Amino acid sequence: MQEYLPLGEHKTPIYHSEQFFKKNSQQVVFSYIHGYNDDDFPLLLHQHDFYEINLVIDGKGTHYFNKQTLNTYTGDLFIIPPHIKHGYTNEHNLKIFHTLLSPAFFKVYPMLKSLNGYKSLFDIEPSLRSTNINNFLHLSRQQSEEALNDIHACLNYSQNDMYDFNIQSAIIFQMLCKYCKYYTNFATPSSNYPTEKKYTAMIIYAMEYIQKHFAENITIDKIANELFVSKTTLQRYFKQVANTSPIRYLLQQRINASKDMLISTNNPISFIAVECGFFDTSHFIRTFKQHQGLSPTEFRKTL
Repeated sequence: MQEYLPLGEHKTPIYHSEQFFKKNSQQVVFSYIHGYNDDDFPLLLHQHDFYEINLVIDGKGTHYFNKQTLNTYTGDLFIIPPHIKHGYTNEHNLKIFHTLLSPAFFKVYPMLKSLNGYKSLFDIEPSLRSTNINNFLHLSRQQSEEALNDIHACLNYSQNDMYDFNIQSAIIFQMLCKYCKYYTNFATPSSNYPTEKKYTAMIIYAMEYIQKHFAENITIDKIANELFVSKTTLQRYFKQVANTSPIRYLLQQRINASKDMLISTNNPISFIAVECGFFDTSHFIRTFKQHQGLSPTEFRKTL
């Protein structure tokens, strides 16, 4: 991490998926390499309403992400979630492989979200990167070489042909599966890690565990047992890394899931309460109102 120096805003501060992915088109990925032209950098601050994957394939520079900056080198991988300002400056020969993912990509490959490492890589790590804790994925030399082969294969296909769309998206899906696997190994606590990294990895694992099992009857003791640490140790480092307690984090996941169901389904409140891990309907209504200022029914009506 380095001192934050202001970076100007891009002439197009917000990009929308419709600018890259035509409606009713089968194209769900858009890939290119940034850095071959002298005027490619600085890549000024901008955001978009879709996920973007950035892999540094050469050189070094500075990565700007949600008012944080960090030095970046060949092999660094960054997941850019929707609506997060980001940009880059070049220090030496910086080249970045960009992959834009249409929202439809996750409908074509729904199994991606069930993979170990997905939630950590796509949701948890970016949120921690925004708060000065950087555990982003860095590919080894062998992994980088393999990724370059995949990149060359991907870019060999046209972005104007229906058949090529599908081949490109399959290659990108394969690459993302590898990244999830790499991050699972990277974020698994190891006795070989320095203490700070070991406990950060432990909390990332705990956060993903909670995101996957929030609908179940899980407790702090159960999470601590899963990690082979004491309840006190878990709570102390969770607060340090995530800036909240495990219980509050669990509750927030349940609230977030219930909001999604209230928005996207017509399911009864009682059904949503059970599906999101609340004790009963009254507990759900009371807790939801405490956090949102509205009852679930009122929240649904505002939509």
